[in-house]
This record gives sequence, structure tokens and C-alpha cells, in this order.
Amino acid sequence: MEFAPWRDWYLNSFPPGEVNKQRARTHDGSYHAFVVGEANTCAANHQIVREWRTMVRERGDWEKYRERLLRQVKEFEKMKSSFSEEKVAFDAEKKSEEWEREGLRSKLRATEELLSKEHTEWKEVCKKDNQCMFAARSKITDLEAQIATLKKKVEDVEADKEHVEVASRDKDLAAKDVEIAELKRHLHEQIEKNEFLEIGLEA
Repeated sequence: MEFAPWRDWYLNSFPPGEVNKQRARTHDGSYHAFVVGEANTCAANHQIVREWRTMVRERGDWEKYRERLLRQVKEFEKMKSSFSEEKVAFDAEKKSEEWEREGLRSKLRATEELLSKEHTEWKEVCKKDNQCMFAARSKITDLEAQIATLKKKVEDVEADKEHVEVASRDKDLAAKDVEIAELKRHLHEQIEKNEFLEIGLEA
């Protein structure tokens, strides 16, 4: 609103060297410099006005890009934090699975050792059972042979009994009856023993 302060500012806005340089110009030189300077100033102002709207638009686009970039950075930081938590949980789960896998391996090894031991014991038991069964079968075979022998003796005694003479019939018959009874009793015992062994063998 006041002229004097602006005049002082304008007069003192250039250094003394520039003032002396301009003062030393001729009138034609000052006129020429003025025309060229004004033309350059007008051209520069015109170009600034032409580019102003583009600059404002680019500034707006840059602000939007900056906001979008900041939003992406925040989302990245959030995803990074979530990823770190998931990685910790994954590592813990992986470690737990490794421990569980190792525990299963230990159980499998213990089971295999137990099965191997039980298989060895089972083979020993089978071997003993086979020996007992073989001995029982041999004994049964022997008993069956003894039974056959006793049956033949009984048949022979009964056949002899039929051919005894009449005079000595009563005496011989009594002796033969005793012998037959004894042989039958022994035969019955052998049969029962044989049946008992066969029952035990089947069991």
C-alpha cells in the first residue's frame, strides 16, 4: 500500500556490481536489454501458466500415488507381522511334528523289538510243543501196539478156552477167566491212557 518501501526493496534487490554494470550501459544497450528481458520474462511466464495445470495434476497424481504407496507399506508391514507370527507358529508345529515323528519311530522300534522277542519265544514254545507232541504221538503209537498185542492175547486165550478138554474144563476155565479178566483190565487201562493222550494232543 506504500510506495517508498517497495521502491527501496526494488532498488536494493540487486548487488552493487550488477547496478554498476547496468549503469554503465548505453541508452541503446539498456533499451535492448530491457526488451530482451521483458520478452524472456513474458515467454517464461507464458510457459509457466501453460504448465501450471499439468503441474497441479501431476502433483495431485503424485499425492494419490504417495497415499497409495503409504497404504501399501502399511499393508506390507501388517502382512510382515502376520507372516512372522505364522512362521513362529509353523516352526513350533514343525518342531512338534518332528517330535511326534521321533516318538512314533521310538514306539515302532520298541514294538519291533518286542515282536522279535515274542517271535523268538514263540518259536521256542512251538519247538517244545512239537517235542511234546512227538513224544506223545510216539507213546500213543506204542500204546496202540500194546493194545493190539493184548487184543491178540485175549483172542488167543479165548480160542484156547474153547479147546480145553472136558476133564479139566472147570479148572482151566477158571484160570483162563482170571487171565482174560486181567488182560481186559490192562487193555482197558491202556485204551483210556491212549484216549487221554489223544485228547491232550488235540488240545
